[in-house]
Amino acid sequence: TALLVSILGAWLTAKSITNPLALLGNTMRQIADSRDFTRCIDYRANNEIGQTIHAFRALMEQMRQTLRDIRHNTSELASSSQQLSTVATQTSSAAHNQLEAASSAAAGVEELSSSIAYVANAADTTLQQADTAAQQASNGHQLASAVASEVAHLVTVVNTMGITINQLETRSASIDTLTST
Repeated sequence: TALLVSILGAWLTAKSITNPLALLGNTMRQIADSRDFTRCIDYRANNEIGQTIHAFRALMEQMRQTLRDIRHNTSELASSSQQLSTVATQTSSAAHNQLEAASSAAAGVEELSSSIAYVANAADTTLQQADTAAQQASNGHQLASAVASEVAHLVTVVNTMGITINQLETRSASIDTLTST
């Protein structure tokens, strides 16, 4: 009976290690396959495996925050582009109005001068907003590059953890085989 209790204890110990590791490995594979960064692992323990899973959850939260930041910056970039489009439309309309004014008032040099100043101001505004949009696009590109780098790093970490988990599963199976005999 002592041998049976020892075998049962060894089997339970092996399962308490392999089951959480298998859960972590499966979740990581599902995330890698689906790129669904909203998946979570519901496992809490105050041991090394629990700490590893907690660190993985923290990493996933950082990834989710980075993706939220990208969405926010993309939205700001779209808004800036819309503003730039509005200014360009206004500038085009102003230029059209100038052309009509010049055609109808050949003697209105003073009026033409005023219209030219308006177009110059609108062009300056358009240029400033274009510079702002270009800067935001550059920032978005840098952020996207940083996210791509983080995702590549995450894939490497996930693959490394997958290999480690597979090794632990193999060792656990060997221990299970040894304890079964």
